[in-house]
Amino acid sequence: MLSLLNSWDLGTIFGVLGIIITIILFQISQRKMAPYYFIIDFFTLAQSSREGSPLKIFWGDSEVENVNKIQFAFYNSGKKPIKRSNVSCDIPLSIKCPESINLLASYVSKVSRKEIQLDNKDDVKNNVVELRIINDEAFEQKDGFIVDILYTAKSEIVEKEWRMDGRIFGIPKGIKRKNPKNINKIDHIIIFIFSVLLTIFIYIFYNLRENYDKIAVGIYIKYFVYALLFGVILGVVRLFVNNIPMWLKQQYWRLIK
Repeated sequence: MLSLLNSWDLGTIFGVLGIIITIILFQISQRKMAPYYFIIDFFTLAQSSREGSPLKIFWGDSEVENVNKIQFAFYNSGKKPIKRSNVSCDIPLSIKCPESINLLASYVSKVSRKEIQLDNKDDVKNNVVELRIINDEAFEQKDGFIVDILYTAKSEIVEKEWRMDGRIFGIPKGIKRKNPKNINKIDHIIIFIFSVLLTIFIYIFYNLRENYDKIAVGIYIKYFVYALLFGVILGVVRLFVNNIPMWLKQQYWRLIK
């Protein structure tokens, strides 16, 4: 028993078991529907010039100061498909626009699979865009869509004023919001911690190995470092396994460089 504790094999066993348990727990957690959304980008398409200039912008018969565009992405991260019957008819998938804007139009610019047919309805009066599946299809794992919204606003609109809502049966907490920029920050932090711990681990293993074998407390220190190392590895694995779908990467890639 002591010989086993004084070897690095026990740490390896714990690490492998930790990875296996994490994968099992992740697979269990993914056996349900997991709807997410995030804002890809928003920007100004056209802006009227200063007062007195002959340049004017019209939307139909109405003159507007500007035309802006925002892109929403929605996808199912879980293994259980989100069927049309899972979405409430009274509270469908919808995008709530800020009250200070004037909704002009919306359109679905991208769908993960051509078999999924969506219908978008603009409620200009209430600044709401509703989205529904109109055929006998479902959002399988990593399925989703991108919807573009055109609007005009007299003042700058911040990202947090926009949200996606909807009643999906079996998802009491609603649609969760993700931020690709935060994913990138977490990625950098994990890589930094992993690099530091790996450097410490290599230093201990190659330079202080003999001393730690002679000191009882050293055994606990090296296994503590080993546990931290595997914990960071698990964090990196977890990050990449639960990544945003591949079909969305081209759309948000510029935001997470």
